Amino acid sequence: QRFRVAIDYDLQLVTFSEPPSMEHGESPADNWQEIPLYIENGLPYLGMTVSDRGGDAVQVKLLADTGARGAVSLTPDTHTELSLPDRYFRTVDQGLSGDVVSHVAMLDALTLGDYTMGPLPVSYALSGGETESGSNGILGNELLSRFNLVFEYHHKRLLIAPSQRFAEPIYADRSGLQLRPHRLGAIVRAVEAGSGAAESGLEVGDIVTAFNAAPVSGQTLASLKRALGADAVSIRLCWQASGENKCDDVALASRFSAQAPEAGG
Repeated sequence: QRFRVAIDYDLQLVTFSEPPSMEHGESPADNWQEIPLYIENGLPYLGMTVSDRGGDAVQVKLLADTGARGAVSLTPDTHTELSLPDRYFRTVDQGLSGDVVSHVAMLDALTLGDYTMGPLPVSYALSGGETESGSNGILGNELLSRFNLVFEYHHKRLLIAPSQRFAEPIYADRSGLQLRPHRLGAIVRAVEAGSGAAESGLEVGDIVTAFNAAPVSGQTLASLKRALGADAVSIRLCWQASGENKCDDVALASRFSAQAPEAGG
């Protein structure tokens, strides 16, 4: 926390420097906006507003986590005004303390400072969600990368300016796949029954090695996940299954359906 940490997503560059010496730091340039940063137990939190399907605005406190792969994860049990969605699909992700069971739904809007984004997919954690220091969830890298960032921990502020990706839509998965990094590409953790991935024969343990002729690696995994949610009829995937190489055009379709929400646990 002694450093000023600048994350330039446009240049793919992280810079550490000494913080400004003046008591309240320098005034941000015209294209930067200052957001209060709350440091608790050494971790940075941000206050923002989320608007649910009915348009109701809810003030939340989220952990700013550039290491989290998704856009937004909310923990409904931590806030009386956060309600579980009735149109969603279920996922199981891996958290620091075990599996995180979530319902993924579309959020109308999220407002950070003067910037409003949406609609965008959000995970509502039923178990294993972020709750430390009164947090209501996590603001992940998929959304944070819409900005270039400067964390000034010493002055308890975050400076943000739109990155080149700011206007890009954030999609929810339409393939039925849950993937994790693997040294050979991306390993399949789960396949939704009846999805395009299931119809193409993808199974848990298979390793996706290419999409639309592009190789899958740690550097391209985020691009693959965005492609799996794109508004397209299908995506060309290649994968390894029990030592055999396979390729197919995997159909893409919305996974959202109206269901009775599960209780939190």
